[in-house]
Amino acid sequence: MKRKLFWWVSSLLMGIYASVIFNLETVLIISFLFLVLTVILLYIKPAFINAGLIFCCACVLVGGFYVEYIEMKDISTLSDFSGKTVEISVHVCDYPQKGKKYFTLYGIAESVKTEKGTYYFAENAMLRLYDKECSLEPGDNITVKAKVLLPRTSEKISDDYSLYLKTKKIYTILSVSGGNCTFVSKGERSFFETLSVIRRNMSLRLYEILPKDEAALLSAMLLGDKTGLDDEITESFSKSGISHIVAVSGLHVNTICAMLYSFASLFGVNKKLAYFLAVILILIYVPFTGMAVSAVRAGIVAVLFITASVILRRADPLTSLAIAALIIISHNPFWAFSVSFMLSFGATLGILLFCEKITNFLCRIFNVTKSNKILYLLFSAFSITASAQIITMPVIICYFGSFTLWSFITNLFIPSLLLPLFTGGILLILADIIFAPLAKPIMLFVYPILKAIIKISAWFAEKETGIIKAQMETKTILLYIALMLLVYLFLYTDERSEKLKPDDE
Repeated sequence: MKRKLFWWVSSLLMGIYASVIFNLETVLIISFLFLVLTVILLYIKPAFINAGLIFCCACVLVGGFYVEYIEMKDISTLSDFSGKTVEISVHVCDYPQKGKKYFTLYGIAESVKTEKGTYYFAENAMLRLYDKECSLEPGDNITVKAKVLLPRTSEKISDDYSLYLKTKKIYTILSVSGGNCTFVSKGERSFFETLSVIRRNMSLRLYEILPKDEAALLSAMLLGDKTGLDDEITESFSKSGISHIVAVSGLHVNTICAMLYSFASLFGVNKKLAYFLAVILILIYVPFTGMAVSAVRAGIVAVLFITASVILRRADPLTSLAIAALIIISHNPFWAFSVSFMLSFGATLGILLFCEKITNFLCRIFNVTKSNKILYLLFSAFSITASAQIITMPVIICYFGSFTLWSFITNLFIPSLLLPLFTGGILLILADIIFAPLAKPIMLFVYPILKAIIKISAWFAEKETGIIKAQMETKTILLYIALMLLVYLFLYTDERSEKLKPDDE
């Protein structure tokens, strides 16, 4: 079994998903029966069963037990006060996000004051502040009189709010009515809180340079700050199939590295030093954009590829993707249930598994070669979208209740606008910091691209004929993804056996 790490991590993820979607007992029974059958077949006919399959089965069990271990380990102190109104000291970690009814605020609960005394601890918390205004900043220390609530649960993971909060290691919601939040002091900011302040200041500067909608879009794409995007733009991006462009991902990281390499080459910087600087830049940029799953995945894969280049080795994309997933879920297995994780890793996995095969198939059907550059590029662009949708389509249907066919069209040309947009956007931010007058001519280049993306997405979003309403059960997603992996395993094994056949004399 080639790429053992990829299959082992895939099995680990299957165990994590199955233990929550079904239950640990079901995972244990199925894994045990499969393990017994595998051992028997291995003894009777060793050539029929690869020993790696036994390890994959063990990884499924480890994934199931790991979720149970984390739930027992991360005991919530605040949940002991569920349904009660208590006084809580909170350290603010991020800027408040304004909603229709309340502000959402993330912080660290440090103590609870009750009639029996004060309990000191440190636990991640999400607050709902029912105030008209909220000017809190990262690093602020506050005292709130809050009602402790348990988030809703559901058998369907897309409706399970408690599962979403577990991705942030949050187990309770603090509901704070108007006037019950008191500012105490300015505390010391952590590294991530400092980055959050810098990101917000940069975002505000973009609003001074560009119109509101265009500034909000560029801020989301480059800085990971989506708070300025209004519901209309978010919905139009979803309906037109280009929501992924506002998520910091591999294209962002690759663009930044390419710009660094260009400057390094221009100034004659040693290649290995340029690689080292690229790694440092990635390690700063990923936390700077808010540590979104897609950004973390892209950062880890980029660092692995750079490291492979330094030691003169060729990095395997599937193995690199598996390492990124392993690092993320080892920190918190519930990140696997984040829709960002599913879409980011699912799209990348689909592209790596099926893109080349779809492109070759289309080229054979229409008799197109690489010499016909225009058609080949169109087929390649279509194949990227199609292969990404193979894995992500059921996730999109489960979480959003619809699937858009417009993504096959919009993703043929919208991605071609992103590289010049990212490059221009980064230069715009740097120019505003270094020498503000330079920002205006760069803005004149960036603005039409942003405007075009917003207009195109809005036009396609109005065409309801390309949007398919559908529903899918959570259990079906797990079975579907497992089936796709088995299809790839069959295709890869078949392809490999063809290559190993001796040539006819």
